[in-house]
This record gives sequence, structure tokens and C-alpha cells, in this order.
Amino acid sequence: MKRYCRFPYFLPCLIISVFSLGVFIICCYLPKSVAKNVPVVFQLSVLHE
Repeated sequence: MKRYCRFPYFLPCLIISVFSLGVFIICCYLPKSVAKNVPVVFQLSVLHE
């Protein structure tokens, strides 16, 4: 209790930091969602713009 009174923002910062680290690690393992079957007509129209 003494330590929390001396550093009142330490616990909330620690919790959000651990949470954000966990989200970052999970995001690194998510598969990439790249469109594989894009029509050729669409690809050509994007290149000419």
C-alpha cells in the first residue's frame, strides 16, 4: 500500500503496457489478408490512374 501511495500511476500504466504488449504479439501472428484473386481489368485500371 505504501508503494502505491508513492507511485499512484504505476499500476494503471503497468496494466495497459502489459495489455498492449499482448495485443502486439497477437497481431504479429495474425495471417495477412491480401487479395489473391484480383481481376486483371481492375489491376490495369489502377495502374493507369
